[in-house]
Amino acid sequence: IEQPKGLGFHAYDLIGSDQKNRDIHSSLSSLKLDKTVEKFANVSSQISKRNVLLWKWCRYLNERLTLSCVAPQHTTILNDIKTIDLIFMTLLDDIVDEKKNGMMFKEAKKIIALRSHASFSNVSEEERYFLEMCREMWCHVYEKMRLFPRYQEFADIFFYDYNQLINSFEYSLLVNAKTN
Repeated sequence: IEQPKGLGFHAYDLIGSDQKNRDIHSSLSSLKLDKTVEKFANVSSQISKRNVLLWKWCRYLNERLTLSCVAPQHTTILNDIKTIDLIFMTLLDDIVDEKKNGMMFKEAKKIIALRSHASFSNVSEEERYFLEMCREMWCHVYEKMRLFPRYQEFADIFFYDYNQLINSFEYSLLVNAKTN
């Protein structure tokens, strides 16, 4: 299988011998995350079933999959934001697919539109903490994204994409309700 140009590694390189897998695990384990990314990765490991190693792997892949059109001075912060955004979206997906909690998802949808003004009145304390962590992640992503030079030019596309993700989560919630 031919390696796609520009990636710097082949997806099949991630599958291999036990020694190669141990080497990859060791490399990822020693990878240092930005303090904010690390904070959210640790929070995620407390409130979901995913551990920090997954988010290190995502950060590692983000670095290698950055498009060449991204200005070098923006790559580090962009890859950190992308990693935090992956954590955020995974947690929203957990509400739908793991918790199967329609009320909690309804509250979660407020996060993107209202950011720090979102309040969570119809959920338990544990769910409120989960949603507050999601809100903190989203506010961080949003504030950092707004600092990029072409944010205004692409903001409508950015939010359109998020609305599509929310729609896909909502669809999953509906399908889950019908199939259980």
